[in-house]
Amino acid sequence: MKRNILLSIFTVLASAALAPAHGAGITDRPNDSAVLLMTPPKPTITKEPVSLTVFPGRSATFSSAATNAANYQWTHNGVMLANIGNVSGAYSSVLMINPVSTSDAGSYQVTAYNPYGSAPSSVVKLTVPLEASKPVVTILKPAIGTRSNSIAFSGAVSDSIRVAGVSYVIKNLNNPAYVLTGQAALSSGRGSSNWTFVPGFLSPGTNVLMVQGSNFSGKTTTVTRDFFFRDAAAVSLKVNNSSWGSLAGHASVAGDPAPADGASLYVGEGYTVTATPAAHSLFMFWVTNSVIGPTNRTLSFTMENGLSALAVFETNQFIGMAGRYDGIFSGHGETNSGLIGNLRIGTNGVYSGTLYLAGATYLLHGAFNGTDIGTYNAVETVPRPNIIGSNITLNLILLPGSSPRAIIGSVRSKGWEIDNFPLIAAQTKPQSNSYTMMIFPPGGLGNPQGWGYALITNKNGVLTLGGALADGSAFTESTALGEDGQFSLYANLYNRAGLVLGRGNPSNGPIFPVQWIRPPAKSGLFSSGFNFMIGGRGSVWTPSPATYTNIVTYDPDLVISGADLLNPIDVTFQLPNTITHGEGTNLSSFSFNPANGRLSVVFTNDLHQRITGFGALLQNDSFGGGYYLGTTNDGRFTLTGP
Repeated sequence: MKRNILLSIFTVLASAALAPAHGAGITDRPNDSAVLLMTPPKPTITKEPVSLTVFPGRSATFSSAATNAANYQWTHNGVMLANIGNVSGAYSSVLMINPVSTSDAGSYQVTAYNPYGSAPSSVVKLTVPLEASKPVVTILKPAIGTRSNSIAFSGAVSDSIRVAGVSYVIKNLNNPAYVLTGQAALSSGRGSSNWTFVPGFLSPGTNVLMVQGSNFSGKTTTVTRDFFFRDAAAVSLKVNNSSWGSLAGHASVAGDPAPADGASLYVGEGYTVTATPAAHSLFMFWVTNSVIGPTNRTLSFTMENGLSALAVFETNQFIGMAGRYDGIFSGHGETNSGLIGNLRIGTNGVYSGTLYLAGATYLLHGAFNGTDIGTYNAVETVPRPNIIGSNITLNLILLPGSSPRAIIGSVRSKGWEIDNFPLIAAQTKPQSNSYTMMIFPPGGLGNPQGWGYALITNKNGVLTLGGALADGSAFTESTALGEDGQFSLYANLYNRAGLVLGRGNPSNGPIFPVQWIRPPAKSGLFSSGFNFMIGGRGSVWTPSPATYTNIVTYDPDLVISGADLLNPIDVTFQLPNTITHGEGTNLSSFSFNPANGRLSVVFTNDLHQRITGFGALLQNDSFGGGYYLGTTNDGRFTLTGP
């Protein structure tokens, strides 16, 4: 109104000043009034705003005053403000920011306006320092240890200045895909508040609630709490034959229902059930949700919808298969030829034994597991720390009902494998026998020419061997006589760098293969080394000190030939040592031991060296033989009928 009156006066005065004079020749008239021209007033700042320091979360108020101001405009860092968010009074003399955040810090200025001009205030600062403390958050519900199908969520939050908000995350330990997030409702936006939220779908089982409180300085505090959301489902727990075994179990949480067929169990809860076989029965494996699973009798599981478990039992085949097993495996050389010896299987399928390979001894232990009805296998990894990357993998397959009782073995290591070799069960019937064995000469120039031999005793199926090969290498072994009537021959030689091995019948059986491996040497006889596949033959030895004619035909012929003998020594004699005829006079003695069938000869060769040879007699073949070694050569002797 005041502005309109001033404008009216200004218009009248201006019109009078510009009006033309009345009449010509008239000059000054003393009664005429003087004309005053006035400039409209601009705004003037009469009160400057003041710089402020305000913590985040509190409110900041800048105030100013101006005369002749029609309106105002506040700016922040040179940008005009509007009444949006936490800003109010952007177009008035009083500006309020509530709540203050760190982004509100900076320069502020107000400008007063009217139609004739503007007046800016001085620039002031809003400083927003961060507070040092973090908010405090507590969870009231769910309480510690909550296990329910109806769960509430609430708590409290406080801050030294002002709470900005509370967020939450719920994760399910049994269902990793389940994640629920959101913002809790606050009862107040000030320094302390209660928070609550109502979640959507909760996943059954163990959940983790994470609640995070924040303030306007960006400081946060997170607290967590586990809770169990209960949701029951029926479980199927069965056995394939109720007369072969039974089931019993318990829950991991006291008071929860025990697992049983058809019982309602809590999804996500842990349970344990144990399969107990009846007498003469054996637990094989579990079938869980139609998939063959663990072979341990105790099954631990986390309940889920539609869970089923079947305990599979069968007649205990280990009762009939328990005992000792031995078997050799033969590759090309000493590093992949060996023996699995004294492998003993108990009536529960647990085994222990020894693996002999490349001059080393490895202990075996494990258990056979059923992968199908009537099928039992064991897989064992045998570490070889001295041979990096060359651990041994042993696979054993038990053959219930086989005759003779047997295991099929496979051995693998770096660069080689031997598959499907038999391990035969040892005989268990009481017995006490003796045997002799001869190992054939390999033949060929530069190779040993004589016969190797072994003397064998049998006490209730355990064989003890002692003898020597044709190069003079002595060996001993303890092994078992298998239900197939055969035994495993295995002996490390040459400082564990070579061996002799084979499997055959020690009693009246056919010739069986024997592998003889000797490494090269720097000097001496047979320094080139060799790897022969030769033969062995055994015979029962029945001590007969009274009647030697039952062993070798009357007047047997002893022939010594080979090293440093220009002509063989050929002697006919009557056992035990009465010479009846002889060609050559350099035989010193011939010894025959009727208790074990061992032979020995002593003679002088053409170099006038006294030589001793050793061997054995095969009673059922009426044949004997052996070897001897000279300084630079070797030879053999044989004992046959005339």
